[in-house]
Amino acid sequence: MVENCNNSKFFTLIADETTDTSTREQISVYLRYLERDTITNKISVKKDFLDFTMATSTTGEHLAELLIETLISAVIIAMNMRTQGYDGAANMSGIYKGVQARTCEMVPGAMYVHCKTHCLNLSIVHSCKDTSVRNVMSTVQEVAFSFDYSSKKLQAFYQDLNSDATTKENMEKRTKLRTLCETRWTSRADVLNTFKASFPVVVHALERLRENGDDKAGQYLASITRFEFVIALIVSEHILQSMVYQWKYLQGIECDLLEATKECRTVIEMLRTERSDEAVWNEIYQTTLDLSEPFDIVENNPEVMRSTDNQSQSP
Repeated sequence: MVENCNNSKFFTLIADETTDTSTREQISVYLRYLERDTITNKISVKKDFLDFTMATSTTGEHLAELLIETLISAVIIAMNMRTQGYDGAANMSGIYKGVQARTCEMVPGAMYVHCKTHCLNLSIVHSCKDTSVRNVMSTVQEVAFSFDYSSKKLQAFYQDLNSDATTKENMEKRTKLRTLCETRWTSRADVLNTFKASFPVVVHALERLRENGDDKAGQYLASITRFEFVIALIVSEHILQSMVYQWKYLQGIECDLLEATKECRTVIEMLRTERSDEAVWNEIYQTTLDLSEPFDIVENNPEVMRSTDNQSQSP
């Protein structure tokens, strides 16, 4: 790997910091470079893991020196670095004392690029500040945890799942709810999809648990059997699903910045078009009704809502 990277002449340094299970600060270091096949002469993109290294400090100066030392100890020609890829944390991206700034002082040609997957994740976090969306996320997480960490609740879930062939098919071989990833918001699309697919089983299991004296199950049941919750669940899942491909593409080894930009514009245009597409809204609304009606979940004050709509349409 070292030989191939040095032969490539130029490379990108990718690094991320995290705390391991022993609470030590650990830096993962990757190399991204081009490799030419000597037989076919075809050029391909390579992304290889180089090392884990322990950090005694998280200051930009210390981390930058640590990364350069890691490259040198691996006999990587550090001066061939042309790009640095990190997240947007101040100690990494700071223009004066961040890792990227300190590294640029040592390797002048190394341009900093903020991780685009991280940018996408941040944009989703900021766009999900709506209270109804936040409530859906927290409720789904709490319900998933309650089934995951209680054998009694999990057994009730299994029993209802095995007796519901339609939901079992919709679950696509999954046998339990999934919990949310705290950092990767795009991955929550699958979590919400699983919750939506298993919604009838979740409701029936919580009803049975409530009847057996489980007050917490009754509280969860009251939270998810509201029209506001169901429609926020459907809308959130729909929007996040539209970004899954983009997220996977940005994670790909052969991700090209120009192509990634085109894909981003495609997603933006699709969402912009859907916003004014009545057919899309009707489909979302119908899906909400289909999920709600078996459990007598109705809109709050539908007459008031219709009256408001009529007033807004009047001259």
